[in-house]
Amino acid sequence: MQIYGNVIAGGVAMGKVCFQHTDYDRFLKDYRPAKPDIEKIRFNNAVSQAKGDLNELIASGRTTKEGLDVLKSHLAIVIDPSLENMVFSFIDQDMSAPKAVIAAINSISASFDALEDDFTRERAADISDSGKRILRKLLAMEEPAFPDEDIIIFADNIEPSVMAGFSEEHVKAVFLANPSETSHAVIIAKSKDFITVTGFDSSKYRLEENDTVIVDTFDNSLIIDPTTSDVFNYNKKRKSWNSKRTSMLNRAGFPAQTTDGKEFTIAANISSPQGMDKAVKYGCSGIGLYRSEFLFMKSKKLPSEDEQFLAYKSVVTKTDNELCVIRTLDIGGDKNCACINLPHEENPGLGFRGVRFSLENKEIFKTQLRAILRASAFGKVAIMIPMITTLYEIKKCKRILTEC
Repeated sequence: MQIYGNVIAGGVAMGKVCFQHTDYDRFLKDYRPAKPDIEKIRFNNAVSQAKGDLNELIASGRTTKEGLDVLKSHLAIVIDPSLENMVFSFIDQDMSAPKAVIAAINSISASFDALEDDFTRERAADISDSGKRILRKLLAMEEPAFPDEDIIIFADNIEPSVMAGFSEEHVKAVFLANPSETSHAVIIAKSKDFITVTGFDSSKYRLEENDTVIVDTFDNSLIIDPTTSDVFNYNKKRKSWNSKRTSMLNRAGFPAQTTDGKEFTIAANISSPQGMDKAVKYGCSGIGLYRSEFLFMKSKKLPSEDEQFLAYKSVVTKTDNELCVIRTLDIGGDKNCACINLPHEENPGLGFRGVRFSLENKEIFKTQLRAILRASAFGKVAIMIPMITTLYEIKKCKRILTEC
């Protein structure tokens, strides 16, 4: 059968069909609401459980850098006091805790959906994902679990934090009805090397749970209940594809150039020194953006100048004398950390963050600038200052940099 959909990441794979559908309505019907005070306690307990799940996923090391970024973002949403305030407000209007969570995430998501920018609208999916994790705890629903065998997942959509927890060993492909190619779930699927297809309507196919299927995006085919001959051809093609993939990875370190010989730089965006190792593996040499805040987010105390210097130096020395752009600390918005206690804000995305935080905390700023300057002795380094809004901020940062 032909695959009708958008192939985002191709390949060949074989596995058992696994549908990913969550029937919240059925569990909502069985929920027994209590008095508002009890409902608020239930909500707080659900938040604690969701927080525990996310911290466990973050610490497990089972996901990619992209997945880790999303999980940390979702953790910040789950524990955000503004979400609690909104949920409590709905509970005070005689809503049960689950319905209050649904109302809150729908209200917050709607404000993002109204924006024109696709990337910003995608934040609505993160909020929905985080809310559904809390909802599952309230409704005593099990988190998605899969067998220890090769599987092909079919779903309308998959929440990013769920995708981040998928086993790279057993999940071979994901088919999503959601057509968005820039969703966080799709980005994570690609980073995990899953065959990824969007805009796929599984209802048009005679698929049953646990059916064996072969996916071949090169032939644009989906084979249900393959014959011995089909499996033989699949193994042959998979061996050929793996050989080609190995060959491409071996050439990844060659100079990037056009067919007429003009060389150019492929740069990566990273959040840690480990991200640079993967970037180099796939042929990147420069760094277009090093998000330094994740160095702060992983620690309960502020990283010292030497700790920062070693992290920056380890990346700069691997850029093959290409430019490495290091962004200074941008805590706030959806990024919180234990070593910096920021006050709660109604609109943290535009609040006390980036350059505004740095100029009010000059010693933290100077420590980071000194570390970056020291690392610049080992390669080409540029500094990006986030959230600039005025010429005054640029001049002030330059004066502080000169001091350092």
